[in-house]
Amino acid sequence: EMCIRDRRYADASEFLVDLRAALGDGETVSAAARNPYKGLRAFATADAQDFFGRDAEVEDLLVAIRDHRLVSVVGPSGCGKSSLVRAGLIPALREGRIAGSDRWLHGEAYPGVKPFVALGEALRSVAVQQIPEASDPRWHPDRIVDLVHNVLPANADLVLFIDQFEELFTLCTDRAERIRFMDALLALLADPEGTTRVVLTLRADYYGLPLEYRPFGDLMRSAVVGLTPPGPEQLVQAITGPAAAVGLSVESELIADIVADTTAEPGGLPLMEYTLTRLFDERGDGHLTLEAYRSSGGVEGALAQWPEQIYGELPPQQQAAAETILVHLVTVDPSADRVTRRRVPLPELDQLGIPRSTVARILERYGAARLITFDRDPRSRTPTVEVAHEALLEHWTRLAEWVATRRSQLILQRRLRDAGAEWEEANRDPGFLLQGTRLRQFDALLTQGDLPLTDTERDFLTASRSAVEARRVRRRSIRRAIGASLGALAALALIFGVVALMQRN
Repeated sequence: EMCIRDRRYADASEFLVDLRAALGDGETVSAAARNPYKGLRAFATADAQDFFGRDAEVEDLLVAIRDHRLVSVVGPSGCGKSSLVRAGLIPALREGRIAGSDRWLHGEAYPGVKPFVALGEALRSVAVQQIPEASDPRWHPDRIVDLVHNVLPANADLVLFIDQFEELFTLCTDRAERIRFMDALLALLADPEGTTRVVLTLRADYYGLPLEYRPFGDLMRSAVVGLTPPGPEQLVQAITGPAAAVGLSVESELIADIVADTTAEPGGLPLMEYTLTRLFDERGDGHLTLEAYRSSGGVEGALAQWPEQIYGELPPQQQAAAETILVHLVTVDPSADRVTRRRVPLPELDQLGIPRSTVARILERYGAARLITFDRDPRSRTPTVEVAHEALLEHWTRLAEWVATRRSQLILQRRLRDAGAEWEEANRDPGFLLQGTRLRQFDALLTQGDLPLTDTERDFLTASRSAVEARRVRRRSIRRAIGASLGALAALALIFGVVALMQRN
């Protein structure tokens, strides 16, 4: 559990392979039993020994963080932003490459749906006092400086790493919450007595979003480290360095082919890493060969071939279940019309109407192939599941087609999920229920869509429809009462009219 949480291993099965090899029969285990390549997952801090080819970029980051308290690593998807910080910058700081940096504390967060919850978990990993709940007023930008001073050790320097900062805009739908979070970071960074530094990674295609909030944008653009895909020499180091660390030889022809194919493929770095991971798993006699590389489909074909092969080996019933599960791990950002992955609590998959044994089997197959990763929610400790990298959404044709045919449904379901979450957080306050056009729009997910809904989503829709029906019944009762009253008044008016006429006569 600790290894998965610290991202040393992509999943439990990967850890067990190393554990079984280490236990063995009491024999010495060779270094080559450890796969030095990381598949589709980012390098972790513990993977620094396998991180090669980014020395110049690490130096750039060290200079930036020495001179600035907010540093942004911006680059295209798949260029290795997260790996650069985790396996490059943080180990360099722990080595004392900046005076005193070997004593700095490090906290890490993904903004996610609730950025203040994520920030609290990042602080909790280094705090010496209890961290308040995200709803506590001490998280307000005017008070957050005192909060951080109180929970950290005295005179502690903190490096707060916010990975995938674009999640603040793709997953957090509350604009006021986003602004408040950026204001809180600004307050920490503006504190003259504070020693908090923030390093964030951001996809280049989302770079304009934080700039739209000028107070944060003005500070952010003062220290931007633009990260480009590695060049040929850096790719050679990324291939041969990890191999040499475990005593593995790589054919020179293979190196040349991989470098050429990766350079020609946009966002090719995670594809290369995944290809090398598969080649290592299927190596023979301690060698990585050009023949094995070409038979696997190369950099371009590996990520399309392996998930498709797994899918083809599943029985038809499990194929349908795999489609449901994998599409459920995807979301569509309606503001930018981008398809992204999302972390899903494992219990949520049990609500899709698929037998638990089938869910476990599918997750096991794709997890063993390093196509999905497993983690735990840092707060609730609930197991989570996630597509290993967004490159899979682009290069596995079948998954891309599944998503494309359901794009409008996925957008609707995301909005329903967000609305249902607000309803849950408000203790199912009826004031948060749907009505009118919005309710009819979401009802289409039940009657026309083929996306299974979770229990919360169904309960939310059911409660909304029940409330609408209750209002309709009340309106009918009121109309009947008003009609009866009007009838009685009309009868009384007639009687009074007759009496008045008789009196006049």
